[in-house]
Amino acid sequence: MSSIDATDIRLAGPEEDDRLSRFIHGFLIRNGFPFVMVSQEIDLAGSLKRVRFEDADVSLKFAREWTETAATA
Repeated sequence: MSSIDATDIRLAGPEEDDRLSRFIHGFLIRNGFPFVMVSQEIDLAGSLKRVRFEDADVSLKFAREWTETAATA
């Protein structure tokens, strides 16, 4: 997997973390359950989740849909 296969998401708090979890679940259902890895890092700026798909096209689709969803929230 290359870096283009990952989407980094900075979370503002537990509510946004919950919203991301629900979004990932729905995305997986809509897209036939592609292989995904979600890792989490915590630093002074908050929580950062890295969502990585095996397929770059699926990753780009995820990033686009998440960005659209985040903009309307």
